[in-house]
Amino acid sequence: MRRWIFMAMGGLPIPLGFYLNHQAATEWRYVIPTGMLTRVGVGVLVLWFALGWASDKFVGSKLEALLYVNALAAVMLVLVLFQQVVIGQFWAGPVGLMPQWFYLPMMFLAAHTLAVFGVGGMAVVTAVSFGLMVMVSALGVKMAPTFRGKPLLSR
Repeated sequence: MRRWIFMAMGGLPIPLGFYLNHQAATEWRYVIPTGMLTRVGVGVLVLWFALGWASDKFVGSKLEALLYVNALAAVMLVLVLFQQVVIGQFWAGPVGLMPQWFYLPMMFLAAHTLAVFGVGGMAVVTAVSFGLMVMVSALGVKMAPTFRGKPLLSR
């Protein structure tokens, strides 16, 4: 039961993405400052690091911790890529909107990361968002024993 609750905590970017979407849709004269979007993206990465770090208490192995932390993100990635690449349009309704809301807080940060390399496109930016989240959660899982007083490289 604790594992399912922990996995559901991975859905925390959805309300944040809903709020950003609401701000952009209702306040059409209001431009969201880029500094705020950067802070939101970094905040989601900090949240993902914290989920990776906290997963040490909920599961037995590090691989299992990574799977639980990123399971919902992987499902959302599959839904977004299916809509973008296979169908070529987004679905209406919650099944089409929730994956977009999930990755919306990370889009600005991922797009600027890709801009350094001159790469773009919605599917690529979404995949990079997922990759950043997996890397940060893996770092959190790896660093968890260090913060609890155990050496990082102990056996």
